[in-house]
Amino acid sequence: MMRFSQFKNRWFSPTTMAMILAAILWSTSYIGIHTAISSYSPGALALFRYFIASIGMIPLYFIFRTKASLTKKNIILIIIGGFLGFAVCGFTLNYSQIFIDPGSASFMSSQTPIFTAILAIIFLKERLTKMMTMGFTISFIGLIITGMSGKEIPHFNFALLFLFINIISLSIFTIILKPLLKTMNAIEVIALTVWAGTFFLLIYSRELWHQLPIMPHSATIAVIYLAIFPTVIGYTAWAISLRMTSAIKTSSCFYLIPFLTTIIAFFMLRESPQPLALAGCIIALFGAILAQLNQSKEKTSSPDSDVFYSSLDELTNEAEEPAI
Repeated sequence: MMRFSQFKNRWFSPTTMAMILAAILWSTSYIGIHTAISSYSPGALALFRYFIASIGMIPLYFIFRTKASLTKKNIILIIIGGFLGFAVCGFTLNYSQIFIDPGSASFMSSQTPIFTAILAIIFLKERLTKMMTMGFTISFIGLIITGMSGKEIPHFNFALLFLFINIISLSIFTIILKPLLKTMNAIEVIALTVWAGTFFLLIYSRELWHQLPIMPHSATIAVIYLAIFPTVIGYTAWAISLRMTSAIKTSSCFYLIPFLTTIIAFFMLRESPQPLALAGCIIALFGAILAQLNQSKEKTSSPDSDVFYSSLDELTNEAEEPAI
């Protein structure tokens, strides 16, 4: 039987608490996007959100900055990570919520752990434990049950395409962060990738310039919330967790999001979940909890992600000298 001290160390550890915090804040992001997307275009919304987040990360970056140097390989990863993790993910998630409600968007986005696990096994040489496999399987069954709730969504296929791009981009982003987090802390990595992603989103600056003066205050407040809480705090908490444990285990927090989003949407948007959908979310939640259980003690250090760096050797033939 698990002792109280073991229970406390497992469920109230910094890693687990960071994952839970990220899941809660990301669950609210679907509600925030739902509020803002009725006023802002997808590109302008993404730029406005990450521009504010970029400003918020400046003092944090210089306060918590370490002496780690940025190598050319790190810069490549930061640019790719910023493009996929923020520019692509931000735009596609915003665009999809033009057509679907927050609950449906969170349900489809919660497939991310499956693709992350595949990429982590290939590139990071991570392994699935028996409890993780069982938890992922149960969560996936729960999500299938949720999808069978019978809700008809107009333009579902179009929204699904954008969310599929979102899932793949976020999965790759997760894998990219692992080697970066070996030499830099979570705040540094998120700050640099947010800045890179915002740079790519500047192509929507004209749209934002014309839309911002005429937007309702409620939409603008929603964007500010998205920038501070799900982005600055949520992504940093997620990166902290990712730095301390495997990418596969960290990604299991996505299975919490549909359940949390459904509950939040019920209270804030008065959207009543269908019984079958709610049952599926609860099953997915149980699977996510199960995935956090390990039969053996897990190392808090990240798996050997040097293998991921080897794929970049062809791009950078020079020695690893600090670029800045």
